[in-house]
Amino acid sequence: MKKTLCILAAVLTCLLCLAGPAAADVIEFTDSYFTDMTAIGGTVYLRTNRAGVYSYRPGDPALTKYADGYGFPRYTGLVAVDGVLYTVDMEKEQFAAVGENAQGTPLDGAVIPNFMKTARLGEGWSIHSMQHTPFGLFWMLFPSHYTDKHTLCRLDTDTMELSCRAVPHLYNYCVQDDGTIWIVQQAEGRFILSTYDWESKTLTEAGDLPKGATGIVMQGDDMIFNVKRGRIIRRTPDGTIEDVMQIPVRQHNHINSLLLDGNWLVSVDQAQLSCQRLGDPET
Repeated sequence: MKKTLCILAAVLTCLLCLAGPAAADVIEFTDSYFTDMTAIGGTVYLRTNRAGVYSYRPGDPALTKYADGYGFPRYTGLVAVDGVLYTVDMEKEQFAAVGENAQGTPLDGAVIPNFMKTARLGEGWSIHSMQHTPFGLFWMLFPSHYTDKHTLCRLDTDTMELSCRAVPHLYNYCVQDDGTIWIVQQAEGRFILSTYDWESKTLTEAGDLPKGATGIVMQGDDMIFNVKRGRIIRRTPDGTIEDVMQIPVRQHNHINSLLLDGNWLVSVDQAQLSCQRLGDPET
């Protein structure tokens, strides 16, 4: 009897291994579409085009309304700074804290200095992929709706000094914990991964990525990308690229994925959210 139970346990273990990672949690959203995403601790916050700001935690069966308002065309972008959510008021070119208890926090009402001149803003400008780091607050910018070229901006929140860079063929970016700025460029049919030196404005090519690679997150020193049709890949520091898993959500080109608690990968398309546990990086 004991031998039979051991055999059954071994068979079950093998079947679980063959099954691969658990199925992703997928949430459909029909009231509007997602425009921006950020996180505080283990909670994801999503700004929508016209239906307000929502929150989500892994395992939740649905999104939870966090705040009304903050939609297009008045507001753009979403970022968490010191535990507070902020968006950008496009009419006033200043930060606006999100939520009932957020008013009066340090960045609430802070004007982005010389924004129009420094970023060369035109009609219909918009912000996305905001990232708060120890090295500044970064975001990608469409200077106007007459161009599909992106600008990368950095705001020093201590000195409130703004600088912007017109990185050629900018498709996406990510700032690593050590301050390294990673850039994905789409040029001549290639998706090129490079590092970017902010002061010298110099790009250093690190290699090619599969076409469509975006949604960058860092897991340790590894880079995770969402490629076309929900294919998730890992790039290790030596340049090796391997498939990790498949998710049922295509990556929104202008919203990076998020990694919660080190291994919960959250990705969004315009009207879908996917959350799936990501394996630990190789050590």
